[in-house]
Amino acid sequence: MMESLFVILLIGGGIWYYYNNREKTDESGKILDRAVTVKQVLESLDEFKVRRKRDGYTESEVQYQLHQFLIQKYCTVKREKGIEGLNGTKIDFDLGDGQVGIEVKLLHALIKSTGLQRLYGQMKDYHENKYDNDNLIILIFGYKDELEESAHIKRINERIEEIGATAKYISLP
Repeated sequence: MMESLFVILLIGGGIWYYYNNREKTDESGKILDRAVTVKQVLESLDEFKVRRKRDGYTESEVQYQLHQFLIQKYCTVKREKGIEGLNGTKIDFDLGDGQVGIEVKLLHALIKSTGLQRLYGQMKDYHENKYDNDNLIILIFGYKDELEESAHIKRINERIEEIGATAKYISLP
């Protein structure tokens, strides 16, 4: 009896070890779709730096730079991915074939009440139709002085948390 229990535990432990330690990257070092998690994406985003521009930034320029970064890290990166069930609604980035969604915003646009209301509507759509497992990241870019305005940041964070999304702030050079 005791030997049977030992064998069962040994086999179970081996299966657990296999599933928790199997390959998470492909031969080129890109992260496989099944290994994409919010935590892992947030850690990757810590490495992302926006290239300096003298005449300011647009959301599309930041997205372009981010896309170049993401395609070097992940096997599946879809830009402007359509959300099922919604006509014309697209998330900025889908990683790992639905594992994590990223919506990119410039902070100065969110400080305006219409910008924050638009983001809130987008987040609700994404959450109701695709990213409902706390797998939505709102990636906000702003200048250092903007990021220090706590009243605006607090209001933005409250709206993001209401949906169950995660906010990540990156400073522009």
